[in-house]
Amino acid sequence: MPHSDDIRYGPGPLKGLRVLVAEDDAWAAERLGVMLEEEGARLIGPCRSVAEARRLLQNNTVQFVLVDLALADNFADDLVADAIAKNIPFAIVTGYEALPSNIYDGAAAILRKPIQKRRLIGLLTLFA
Repeated sequence: MPHSDDIRYGPGPLKGLRVLVAEDDAWAAERLGVMLEEEGARLIGPCRSVAEARRLLQNNTVQFVLVDLALADNFADDLVADAIAKNIPFAIVTGYEALPSNIYDGAAAILRKPIQKRRLIGLLTLFA
């Protein structure tokens, strides 16, 4: 898997949309990255920790954030708060059936694992 500072992209309907992926499960992160790059997104990350994701959010131009709420070092509340403060749209990526009710506030979508590519790309196309 590439280092989290790598930013890659290609042609497609996402037109270079810069997407930060915060996901600590290596398989899920790789799958998201492949789906995004196949459709032309610029991948920032993936990040396994809140600390790393927050650093990348501060040091890169990010247009959308895909965030798993439970990352390797902590819950992603601070990352979500940073995205909201910067007016960056985000979607929650989760395997949990039940989520705290306040988590829906501000999220563009809740994407359940395993992520369906058609749903993911359909959502992100709205922001490209």
